[in-house]
Amino acid sequence: MYHLGNVEELKGNLKEAEGYFRRGLKLLENATDKYIICSHLSGLADVLYKTGRLSKAIKHYQKALKLGEESSAKESIYEAHEGLYHYYKKQKNYAKALYHHECFLKKYSPKGKGILARAGLIQKNQATTAEVLITIKDEGLGMTQEDIAKAFGKFQKLSARPTAGESSTGLGLSIVKEVVELHGGKVWIESEGRGKGTTFFVSLPTHITHD
Repeated sequence: MYHLGNVEELKGNLKEAEGYFRRGLKLLENATDKYIICSHLSGLADVLYKTGRLSKAIKHYQKALKLGEESSAKESIYEAHEGLYHYYKKQKNYAKALYHHECFLKKYSPKGKGILARAGLIQKNQATTAEVLITIKDEGLGMTQEDIAKAFGKFQKLSARPTAGESSTGLGLSIVKEVVELHGGKVWIESEGRGKGTTFFVSLPTHITHD
């Protein structure tokens, strides 16, 4: 239900997407897996927002945040904080927006530091192909060249650790690399060293149609 909801949302079929997310939540009423429940709640919140029901969208993200905190599902917690930041900002409730934004930033940047994310289309002359370049730069602990060399390996433990005490399996970056390469793209890391932050790059190919 969750994946079907996502597909319909991407296609712009918001009514169908909402139906899948609601059906998924109905099936999960007695489930113990809080993470997948949070995923359905977040998906439904996005659809509610896109269909102009901002207050209801906020309530669903609040439910996802509560469940995530009860089960220590960190990805769900940060996703909920990010969603609530955007929704409260849209609502012009800037105090709550700032609170959730700061909670979201705590994952890998120290308190008072920021994360900068950018995405842009890079096209060479009149070529029919181009690339979408995504960069995510933090102001965290930085990485050594040794860290960078083994960062995308499975079950690797790096010298730079999460700043909020999160646990780590050492699989996240290897999964990112596999998914990006399956889409014909590439991913890499740059850092000037310890204490100087880290920048992650994702390049994905795209086809350009000329009128």
